[in-house]
Amino acid sequence: MSFYVIQPYIMKVSDEELKKINQCKINNNWSLAETIRNNLLIGGVMENRDGLLDNLTILTRSETRIYNHQVKFEYSIEMENRIKYFQEKTGAYKTSIIRNFLKNAKLI
Repeated sequence: MSFYVIQPYIMKVSDEELKKINQCKINNNWSLAETIRNNLLIGGVMENRDGLLDNLTILTRSETRIYNHQVKFEYSIEMENRIKYFQEKTGAYKTSIIRNFLKNAKLI
């Protein structure tokens, strides 16, 4: 499915947000990628097909910053088009849109 994947996306998260993501992962017995994917599905920004949220990793950056972890993942062109639609409709940036969907799903 690599032909559906575009450039990687990196979202910065705080320690507290990372704990919430890991707790959701444990509670639902999901992988990290499934946790992010399923919570983006709730908001309607991610389509429901396997393999479209790939290579998710959490990188630790700095202990001195609030958002000291990075969640890195790749996603499909369809998701990019949905995000662009929301950008045009709301004027918000990609990061804000993705974070808002995850906040609305109560993941972060």
